[in-house]
Amino acid sequence: MIQKVQFSWKMIMVILACTFFAFTLRWSLIDHSPPRWDESLYLLESTMHHQALLSQGIIGYITSLFNADRGRVPLLTMLVQPSFLLFGPKLAVAVMSMGFFWFLLAWSFYTIGTILNKKNGEGASVLAFFLFGVYPQTTVLTNYFFVEFLLVSLVTTTYALGLKYLVSRRNYYLWLLGISISLGMLTKVTFPIFLIPITVLTWKILSEQHNKKSKIKFIVVIGVCIITLAAPYYIYNFESLVAMTKHLSSSKITELYGFFPVWSFQGAIEYFHAIFYQPIPAFMLSGLCLLIIQQIIPKTKMISNGILLVALISFIVPFLCVAFGTVKDSRYSYPVLPIIFILGSLGITGCFRNIFSTIPIIIYCLFFIKISFINTFLKAQGLSFKLLENTSSECSAPDPRNWKTEEVVSEIDNLFTEYKLNRTLLFLGGNRYYHINLFRYHLLCLKKEEIKFIILPYYEIKYTLPEAITFIKKNKIPMIIFKTGENWPPFSSRLTSEIVEFLHHSQDYEFKWLATKQPDGSQFGIFLLKNMDH
Repeated sequence: MIQKVQFSWKMIMVILACTFFAFTLRWSLIDHSPPRWDESLYLLESTMHHQALLSQGIIGYITSLFNADRGRVPLLTMLVQPSFLLFGPKLAVAVMSMGFFWFLLAWSFYTIGTILNKKNGEGASVLAFFLFGVYPQTTVLTNYFFVEFLLVSLVTTTYALGLKYLVSRRNYYLWLLGISISLGMLTKVTFPIFLIPITVLTWKILSEQHNKKSKIKFIVVIGVCIITLAAPYYIYNFESLVAMTKHLSSSKITELYGFFPVWSFQGAIEYFHAIFYQPIPAFMLSGLCLLIIQQIIPKTKMISNGILLVALISFIVPFLCVAFGTVKDSRYSYPVLPIIFILGSLGITGCFRNIFSTIPIIIYCLFFIKISFINTFLKAQGLSFKLLENTSSECSAPDPRNWKTEEVVSEIDNLFTEYKLNRTLLFLGGNRYYHINLFRYHLLCLKKEEIKFIILPYYEIKYTLPEAITFIKKNKIPMIIFKTGENWPPFSSRLTSEIVEFLHHSQDYEFKWLATKQPDGSQFGIFLLKNMDH
C-alpha cells in the first residue's frame, strides 16, 4: 500500500532551495562570459591561494591568505578551495560553490519567520524566500562570483541564530552565533553594521531578565569566537583594511562613477526609488505597511512591537548608510532586504485566509519582472533584463559564447617573447572582458611569467592628454594594448581614442592586431616599442 506524502511548509522550503541551487548550477555551466572586475579579483586571489596550497602545503596557503590582498577579508576565497581541489580553479566552480548557501539562506528565512509568528510564520517565510529567490538582483548576485550573496546569507543566518538563542537559551546556538558573526567579519569589513540591532535586542532582553550570568556568557562566547577566528586577520592587516575602507568611502569614488554626493537628500530619494520601484520590492513594502497597520489593531497584531522596531532598524540603518554614502550601488543594500521580505510576507499572509490566496499577486509580480527561470534552466537565452534604471548594475542572459580570453593572453605572452621585450604592459581603456585581474588570472593558470601591468591615472579627473603622452614617452613602455568597441566605465576610456591616434602616428611604435577576435566583433590592438635596447 502506497502511503501519501505529507507536504509541509518545511518541505516546500527545501524544494525551493534545491530548485534555486539547480538554477545556479545550470547557469554556471552555460555561462562562458569572462569574470568582471570584482569577480576576477576574487577568482585571481582564490587561484593564488589554491596554487600555494598545492605547492607549499597548509603553511604556504595561510601565508598566501594573509598577504595576497591585505585590504580585504578572505572568507569568499577560502570557501571555494574544496571545490577547486576537486574540479580546478575555474569561475564556474566558484559560482557553484556559492550556490550551496541557498540552503543556509532557506533555513534562516524559515527560522526567522516561524519565531516571529507561530501562526503565519511558516507560510510567510516560504513566500518571502520564493520572492527573494526570483528577485532580479538575487539572480545577478548568485550567478556571478560576488561577495554579496555570501554576505546576505551570513547576515540573515546571524539574525536567525540570535533569535534562536533568545528563544531556546541553548549554548549550542550561542556558539553558532559567535561563529556566524566571526565568519561575517571575514566576509566584509562592514558586517558589524548589520549586527547593531540584533545585539541591542539580545542585550535588552538579557538585561530585562536581570540575568548577569547570561550576559557574561554571551560576551565571553562571542568574544572567544571573534578572537579565535576573525581577530588574527584583522590584527595582522589592520592598517591595510583601514586604508582600503577609507579609499572606497572617499568622495573621489563618488565623483568618478557619477553618483550623487555624500549626504545628498535627492540621491537618497532616487536610490530608494531605484530599489523599490520594482514589482517584488514594492509588493514587499506594501506588505510591510499592512503589517504595521495590523500592529495597531490589537486583534490582528502579528509580532511584538519591540521585535518589529528592531527589525525595522536592522533594515533602515544599513540602507541609509548606502543611500547617503559614497557608492549608491544596489549591491550594497542587498544584505538588508531579507528582513523586509520576511516582514512584508507576514503582513500579506496576515490579510489572507491562507498563503495560496496570494498566488494571483505573485503571478502578477513575476510577469512584470520579465524573468523566466524555465528558460534559464533549459537554454542559454530567455533571461534578459535591466536590474535598476538608476544604477549601472545589469544582468544579461547566460552567455554561451567563447570570449577566448586565454588565447588573447597567450598571444600577448608570445609577443613579449618574440620581440624580447621587457614584460611591461600599459592598458588603455576599461572593459568587463578586458582588465588586469583577468589577464593575471590566465597568466597564473597558464603558468606564464608575470607581466607588470600599468594603467593611466584616469581617476584623476584633471589628467590630460599631454600628460598621458609625456608619461608614455618618458617611460618607454614596451607594449600598449587597447580594445575596439564599447568600453566601460567611461572615465577609464576618456583619453583612449586620442592616445591611440597619437601612437598610430608615432615613429617609436609598431602596430599589430591580435589574431584573436571576440564574439561581439571587437578586436585587440597592440603597439610595440621599436628600436629599444631590450
